[in-house]
Amino acid sequence: LEQAAGLPLDTYHYNALMSAYGQRGMWREANQLRRKMRDEGVAPNVVSFNACITACERGKALEEAELVFRDMRDAGLQGDT
Repeated sequence: LEQAAGLPLDTYHYNALMSAYGQRGMWREANQLRRKMRDEGVAPNVVSFNACITACERGKALEEAELVFRDMRDAGLQGDT
């Protein structure tokens, strides 16, 4: 996507893509984008992590959702309670 436009993605774009994957339960793709964010130096925010957790939940990957939640806490962020 970013190659087609010739522009780098920012947090907002990544979040939109991860949310779309989450709506379909495509947790592997959402987590792959989260890793790509990190690799490209784009800081994930709470929305980023929540999108991945939602994707994992909908894809029935609950152990992976717990790992994402731990990553979120390690990043110093807290989800909605």
